[in-house]
Amino acid sequence: MASYWRAAALTFAGFVLTLFPYAFYFTDRFTFGSNWYQWSFMARDRQVLSQIIETWRASGFDAAASMLWRQVQTTWLGFQVLPGGGYVLGYRGGGMLDDISAPLFVLGLAMTVRRLPGGREAFVLYWWFVTFVVGGIMTSAPPSFVRMVGLLPTVSILAAQPLELIARIAPDRIARVGGALLVAAFLGAAAWENWRTYFVEYPARPADPVSEVARYLKRQPADHRAALLGSEHWLNFDHEIFQIEFPGRLRDIPDPQHFLPIREPVDHPLILVFAPSQHSLADYALGLYPGASVDVIEADLRDPRGIRVVTISPEQARARAGLRVAMHGSDGAGTPGGVADPFATELPAAGARERIVWSGRLYWAPLESATLTFEATSGAVLRLGDLEPLASRGEPISRTVELARGWHPIRIEEPLPRTRPIVLSVTERDAKRAFTRWDMDPHPEAQGLTARYETKERTVKAIDPQLDLFAVESLFRSGNEPMVRMPFTVSWRGALRVEHAGTYEFEAIGSGPYTVRLDGAEILHGAPRIPEEPHVGQTSVVLALGLHPIVVEFDSTVPAHTTRRVFQLYSTPPGQGKHLVPASNFAPVEGSHRRQSRKR
Repeated sequence: MASYWRAAALTFAGFVLTLFPYAFYFTDRFTFGSNWYQWSFMARDRQVLSQIIETWRASGFDAAASMLWRQVQTTWLGFQVLPGGGYVLGYRGGGMLDDISAPLFVLGLAMTVRRLPGGREAFVLYWWFVTFVVGGIMTSAPPSFVRMVGLLPTVSILAAQPLELIARIAPDRIARVGGALLVAAFLGAAAWENWRTYFVEYPARPADPVSEVARYLKRQPADHRAALLGSEHWLNFDHEIFQIEFPGRLRDIPDPQHFLPIREPVDHPLILVFAPSQHSLADYALGLYPGASVDVIEADLRDPRGIRVVTISPEQARARAGLRVAMHGSDGAGTPGGVADPFATELPAAGARERIVWSGRLYWAPLESATLTFEATSGAVLRLGDLEPLASRGEPISRTVELARGWHPIRIEEPLPRTRPIVLSVTERDAKRAFTRWDMDPHPEAQGLTARYETKERTVKAIDPQLDLFAVESLFRSGNEPMVRMPFTVSWRGALRVEHAGTYEFEAIGSGPYTVRLDGAEILHGAPRIPEEPHVGQTSVVLALGLHPIVVEFDSTVPAHTTRRVFQLYSTPPGQGKHLVPASNFAPVEGSHRRQSRKR
């Protein structure tokens, strides 16, 4: 018995020495700060002991014992029969061990239990048993091999015990040779089985998202560029494999809701990679660029839809960049001329027309007041949003304005013949930038909701095309920052445009408290306990044709330890699938296109 307790004491001391550095870090040097909050949340989320106790209290001992026995069974079967859940580290379709190692492990476990009174092998048995209980039986949805990976050394030792016994008990030389050959046969069979599993079958299956996306990009021509929308900790282009294999060709997008339509020159095919949180945004991209190609990357994800990819050619992107042009004669009648670049030196063929009218939308990026400068032929008139018109007299005219970030209706009426090309520029903090066709969109409809973000330092006004406020803020550094960072609050106002009367299903996902009001009535409300556990709210509403006032409020003042924050609003119209509410179904508050205007 003395050796028994010595083994127990040795086991306990080993665990203390092993766990102390982790405990020191996770508890924030035993101050129990943010790290402890995050890791204790994970522990609470994955343990079932409290559920067993609650079942005991509510339904009695038999119900609790049945639940505990089910946990024991599934954990035990995970060594050979049941595939691992969660993070699947069991690469084969079955359990953690192959068909050769599993029987050896069971025999070795039985042999160790039999020798337990001797105390010599107690450490290995305790190591296995404690991990089996804490990492398996007492956790949700066992078997999850990532929680029991720490017992792999003990499993190997236990599986080796029968082989050691065969080699040791042979009575003579011939038997020892036979035993050695039998041991070699077992080891060879196990090696062959694992070789097939890890180097033949496993590589043929979908791998982790990073590997599969890298494989997909590797198959594309070298001149292709890529952008990732919905970057996560487990999938982002800052990963080493992307930095090494595709230097200067990839980037993460901090504000997915403002990325489309594309507002940058596209000289090479652009691959848009939509992470699972941005699946329906891929449909929006295909609506903007109908000729774009679409693919699905199958990866080892819980989401069976995979990762969607849309590839846009330079010609397709250019066709959407610019303003719609119309030629007008003396009678006022206009002849449409398609989409063109209003800043080009050469005009579309005008014939005997007297003036040309450019219409569409302009994307305004400054978050503070800036100076807008307009240069054009004398008599040209610029109308931007709700600002007072700017009339050119043949020389530059400037005005200091403050507009919400986003798309604003624009209209330029230009007399013919043109004596000078149109130049439109913005000066912000002494930095001047000329607008190009890539800042324009040919569709003039006002879309999106008027947003007001409140942080401790400032107020940010925007016109958000969709309610898709998703970002893992730690992934974005200076030069590629999201519009706002936690902590902040935001309210969206405007109208929901209903084009088909009927019953609409709405779903909101928020990492902080949120409220959705439609026609003055609250239809969705959520208040997650912690940001790491977003609240999902669902409801159905019968809507008539027309515009319905909508107000949405979201509070992200409690920063997530993971820096991940999200608010998304989905709808399911009658007879259609679920998607983010499209920008075309939102109308901003009237007057949101004008904040301040004074001549200079």
